[in-house]
This record gives sequence, C-alpha cells and structure tokens, in this order.
Amino acid sequence: LSEQFIREYASMHKGCFYGRCLGFQFTPAIRPFLQTIAIGLVSFGENYRKHQSGLGVAASSFFTSGKYAIDPELRGSEFERITQNLDVRFWKTFWNITETEVLSSLASITSTTVKVNRALAVPPVTFDLPLASDPRLSVTVTPPVAHSGPAPVMMRLLSYELRDGQDSEELLSLCRSEGPSLSLGFKGRHSPPSSCLIVHFHGGGFVAQTSKSHEPYLKSWSQCLSVPVLSVDYSLAPEAPFPRALEECFFAYCWALRHCHLLGWTGERVCLAGDSAGGNLCITVAMRAASLGVRPPDGIMAAYPATLLTATASPSRLLSLIDPLLPLSVLSKCLSAYAGTEPLSEALVQKVSTLAMVRRDTALLLRDLTQGASNWIHSFLDPSRTTDSVRKSVSEAALSSLHCDPPAPPPSLVRGRDSLKSQTCQELGALRNPAPAPAPTEGQRSCEDVSFFLTEDDSSDRAPSGGLLVSPSHPPPSFHTAVNATGTHPPSPSSSPPFFPEFPEGFEPLRTEQLAEMTVQTSPIVRNPYMSPLLAPDSMLRGLPPLHIVACALDPMLDDSVMFAKRLRAVDQPVSLCVVEDLPHGFLSLSQLSRETREAANICVDRIRDIFNQKVLPPIRKHRKLERTQANLPDSGGGAQGGDIRGDRTNSGAEPEEGVESHSNAASREIGA
Repeated sequence: LSEQFIREYASMHKGCFYGRCLGFQFTPAIRPFLQTIAIGLVSFGENYRKHQSGLGVAASSFFTSGKYAIDPELRGSEFERITQNLDVRFWKTFWNITETEVLSSLASITSTTVKVNRALAVPPVTFDLPLASDPRLSVTVTPPVAHSGPAPVMMRLLSYELRDGQDSEELLSLCRSEGPSLSLGFKGRHSPPSSCLIVHFHGGGFVAQTSKSHEPYLKSWSQCLSVPVLSVDYSLAPEAPFPRALEECFFAYCWALRHCHLLGWTGERVCLAGDSAGGNLCITVAMRAASLGVRPPDGIMAAYPATLLTATASPSRLLSLIDPLLPLSVLSKCLSAYAGTEPLSEALVQKVSTLAMVRRDTALLLRDLTQGASNWIHSFLDPSRTTDSVRKSVSEAALSSLHCDPPAPPPSLVRGRDSLKSQTCQELGALRNPAPAPAPTEGQRSCEDVSFFLTEDDSSDRAPSGGLLVSPSHPPPSFHTAVNATGTHPPSPSSSPPFFPEFPEGFEPLRTEQLAEMTVQTSPIVRNPYMSPLLAPDSMLRGLPPLHIVACALDPMLDDSVMFAKRLRAVDQPVSLCVVEDLPHGFLSLSQLSRETREAANICVDRIRDIFNQKVLPPIRKHRKLERTQANLPDSGGGAQGGDIRGDRTNSGAEPEEGVESHSNAASREIGA
C-alpha cells in the first residue's frame, strides 16, 4: 500500500492545490500568510543556485515575486516544481531565513521582553548523576560523539525574570557571542529560583532552524508560567544524522539536572516540551533517561510530534497531497536526511571571514538588484504581449538572465492537459525518470506491520498482548493502481493482492511533468525505537512519564499522534490527546498571527501547567537491568496511573470517553486516557 501511495503521489498533478485555493482547508485568518509564504517560496526557488549570496537571493526574490502574486496558476506550477525534486539543502536554506538577523530582530521587538536571553556553549565534559532508583549509586553521562566527535552542545536560556544563578560567573563563562542584538532588559533585583524548568527541543524537520526562530512563543511561556526555559540547539541533518541530535538533547537534559543552580531552578520539577521534530526528541530523550536510570522528566508536552519517521501510507498522510507547509516529498526528504540515507549532493560551504562575506554580499547585492529590477520591469512593460500570453511570457522573462540555468530536459510523462512551460526553477540535479519500483521483498516491508486502518475485529481500542499495531489479516482498501515513469501500469506480481479498478470509465487524472524521486524508506534504522518511538516495545513505553499531545486535525502527522496515544493507553500509561481544528502543522510558530493560533498555543501552555501542578508525581522506575531480572514477576504499578493526569474527567471501571471541549473558544477535540 505504501509503495502504491508513493508512486501515485510522484506522478499526480498537484499544482492546482497551490494556486488560488492554497490553504483553503485552514482557518481564513492565516490564509493570507500562507499565500505570502507560497509567493516567497517560489520566488526564492527561482533564484536559488543562481546567486552566491543569501542577500542576492533575497533581493532577486523580491523583484520576481510580483508575477507570482498576480498569477496564481503560475505560482501553483512553480510550487509543484520546487516541492517535487529540490533536495533537503534547499529547504534548509529557505526555512533558515527566519534565523537571519533582520527577521529575528523584528520578531524580538514584537515578542515578550525577557531579562535573560543567553546563548550557551556547554563543553563536552563527562559527569555523574545519581541513579533515580537509588541515589547512593550514580550513572556516568558522556558527551555526544556520533558522526563528528565531541563538541560543545549549544543551548539558550530564557527567563522572564532574573533569578539567582542566571548571572553567575560560572554561567557567563559558558555564554557564546551572537553578534549585536537588541536587548531591552536590565539588571535588577534577583528573584528566587523557580521550582520548575522547561527543557525545550525545537522543530524544523531535524534539518533546519534553531531556538532563535522559536523565541517568540518561548518568551511567552516563560512569562505565563513564570519559569525559565532552556532550549537546545541540537546539530542538524544531513550533516549530523541520527543519533547525534538525540545524544545532544539527552546530554543537555542531564546537564540541566546537574547544574540546576545555574539556571535559576531549584531542581524540583522539569518538563520536556517540543514541537514536530522536537516532540520526537522529547519522547526519545525520556525513553533514554529511563533506560539509563536517570531521573525522568515529570511530564512531556509534545505538539504535533513525529513518531513514525517514514512515509508510510495512512489517512492523515493523504493530507500531505495538498498541504502547503509539509508536502509529502519534503517530509520524505527530511526524514531521509535524519536517517542518514539522503545523498549529500552539495559540498560543504567553506568558512570565510565576516569582513570578506560582507564585501562579497554587498557587491552581489548591487548586481542582483540591478538584474532583478530589470527583469521585473521588462516582464510587465513589453507592449507586444497579449492577455492570453501573460502567463507564459511573465514566467519566461527571467530566462534572459545571464545567471539562468540551462533548460531542463523535456519530460517523458505527458500530462492530461497543456502545462505551463516555465523553467524559472531548475532542479539541483538533472531530471531523470525513475525506474519502476520493484516489488518489495518480505524483508523490505519494514513498515507494513504498522496499520493505520481499522479491521473488522478492531471493535475496541485495546490490542493483543503483542502490541497495539498489528497487520490486518486482509489488505485495507487499496489506492488506485500506481503508474510508473512511462505512464503505464506496472504488472501486478502474482503474490500480491489484486488491484481494484483504477478510475471510472472515461476518467483520467492529470499527471505532472515533474516526477518526484521518492521511495518507501527501507533502512532498518527507521525501526529503531529511539528514532520511531511508535515502534518501541511495551517495556520501553512503560518507562515514559505522563505525556500530553497537542495535534492538528489537518496535519499529515495526526495519525502518528493518535496511534502513539493508543499504544500508551494500551499499556496503562498516562496520556492525553488534544486535537485542534483548522490549523496547520507548525502553528506554535504562527501564534502571533491570529486568534485561533494564539488559543491553540495557550492549550500547550495549559498542558505544561498541568504537568507542573500535578499532585501525584510519576513513580521512579528501576534501571532496565533490574527490570529484566523481574520480568516474570506480576506488574504492581502503572494501573493506578492510567487515568487522565489532569483529573478533570475520570471514568473509573470503564473505558475513557471521547468528548469535545472548548479551550478559550478554540474548537478542539480532547481524548483523555
């Protein structure tokens, strides 16, 4: 099924979803923002690889954005071209625009003012922590070494109030310079240390962004909850694939436990919080802490987390066909980069001095401003154009640029209608038609044992003792028969189930001329429970602290959250799932845009507050080696922790009920277990 899903996605025409109707499924308040992002993306993609400077790309993108603003069909076509085959380094560059000094300074001005905002570089030094089950014993925490060897771990400390220890000489010695920055805070009297701490892991698909781009909502958290926030800037893929990020996040968590006096924290309660990729790291860090016997966090707040890092077919994955922020091809590239299977198609950029970079960028900026303005003006002032030829000529205006890449080879797949002949965005490599994917062998079907579809005997949410996620005895309703690169239907192997009829008679879907190069991830590393916690055994899930999941109803990752919550409920682990309506993946970073995003962000704040205010703390589990020696003994714990950890809705002796709850007028669905 996943193979069919990938092949169907690779060839179907998707440009219509990214033109006039882009973002139609989301709340109207954020649609203008999504349209702006789409215009910026296609303009950036047109000039990417044509210029050597980030400033040059931004300048040219500004002048070429006008044609995409007035022509939604052209914008949709170029959006499809970009999302199909540009590699992960393009997305890393585009998403990191929010890290630039200009945008980050603007965000800092409009966000909450905090008195402590320190970027830290913690040296890779080994230290000991007391064992959670027996403080007389200790466990040694070693620095991260995967892929690149020992190196400092980057963090950021945010605090709305200046607390004891946050301006100590020991902490100041760990501060790293970030260049000139706007700081409106001032030194005043010290507040006592907080009893709570948030350790935050940012999102970004494991490949982009840092704590700097997530500062606005982190500052708000620090103010609303009156707690310090320690955000970890872990190393990013593809340069640092799994498990480097996990090692650094776990080291940072242990360092916070060991040096609580530097963070303005008493060491009493700690919550792990993260969104998207950061939600995955929150869960896996807690699993690693349980396996090593380190004190577990008091709770986890994971917003739209990724718990299964492969492009497995599922109902919510179908949403990625029309999602403007997380298309399936982009999601697949990010997951492959984190798994270490994404090819490194570009050489690493050589480091240059700051002065040389400024001189180079200034010269290129002046050149690009002139060229971009010329192309933009000529594309609108050509008197020989007619109304019918606007769409093609406005796109071809940039082809006269001296920096233009050679035209792409003609596609071999014919679409159902004439497509736009714009070549303004060239792929990073030569376009080649992928060969038909061979039928997967028995050993390659690594993700087919995770089913997101209901079977006839799945009348209850409980699962057999072997686990919640089991393969159905019969295949789920099949997608339409996939087509290969030549546009024909591959013969179905005799061993596979027969395909259903493809389409109604006389109907043929539109096909794209830009085939996506995608495959189902078959690397065994994606089945590692520290990478895909949805596949973790029950024994590892029982070591997790109370978990709050805040998901989106229109998120391609929704099924990851639902199935993971069901797995935790099946082993009597405290978990709650809140699904917010009409918002896209990544709404935390959009919390300042609309009332709906602010209310959804407030739900996350309420979940963290619930963790800090819970009266009964989760029991400290023994070291895994000690657990294995008692594997045959009856389980005496966990059952008492199976209720909703907020305590606002209980249903003793029966299955928890599903209901609808309103949070500050934000429509959301709440499932407590």
